[in-house]
Amino acid sequence: MSAFAVQGLSADAFAVIGGWRSLPEDALSFAAGPAAEETLLWRADLPANELAARELLARQESELAASEELVVEAGARLRVLQPGMVAEAAASFSTVAEMEPEEELLMTLGALRAEVTGDVSFALGLPGLPADWRETVDDYLAFTRQMLRLMQPSLQIETRVGETLIAVSRFQLGGDADHSWPVAFPAEQAWQHGRTVRLTLQTRRALLGLMTEVTSGAIVLAPRFLGGGASAILALPATYKFIKSSVAKLR
Repeated sequence: MSAFAVQGLSADAFAVIGGWRSLPEDALSFAAGPAAEETLLWRADLPANELAARELLARQESELAASEELVVEAGARLRVLQPGMVAEAAASFSTVAEMEPEEELLMTLGALRAEVTGDVSFALGLPGLPADWRETVDDYLAFTRQMLRLMQPSLQIETRVGETLIAVSRFQLGGDADHSWPVAFPAEQAWQHGRTVRLTLQTRRALLGLMTEVTSGAIVLAPRFLGGGASAILALPATYKFIKSSVAKLR
């Protein structure tokens, strides 16, 4: 079980970048007043051993950075796809047991273009689409709901060492910050909390970067494969699935 957890976001938020688990809704350690429901809690549970805590934080930062690079790489691979590759993907699939993410995306986009006419909401129920299209749409919608939660107006960051809560920082999106820690705050614990805060903000940046890659990738693919218009929204779930599958394969 990950030592890094979030209250207010489900596992759907971290399906691509990984590294964090979801906390129950009543996990806030300090009362946040009437705005508690608008606060995301991010928490690190560090071991009491200082060296082990340093290694854990360093490993989490390294894995997060690697995930960010893989998301960018997947986005770059997506941008080189062209409509003429659809037939090649179909031919390739007839000779291999499992499709590559690019082949699956190309065939999905080809099916969407053939099936969708007019303004059809995510094309659910159309017979010519992949069997897992509803699952693809649901997966994307679950992710977007978590990204809306990510934009809550405040966040609270806690660091625990062993079973002890050592520090809490609260941030408002407008820039206000408040910090709570003991009067006698050991330098090592101050460093640990600082790294927890930095890791949290880096994770938030990575999630926003993922959302940007999905959106910008869909903007690139839609006019190439779907002809733009209202049906262009269909590129969003297909793009999210491609990036998710590509990161899993590259990792």
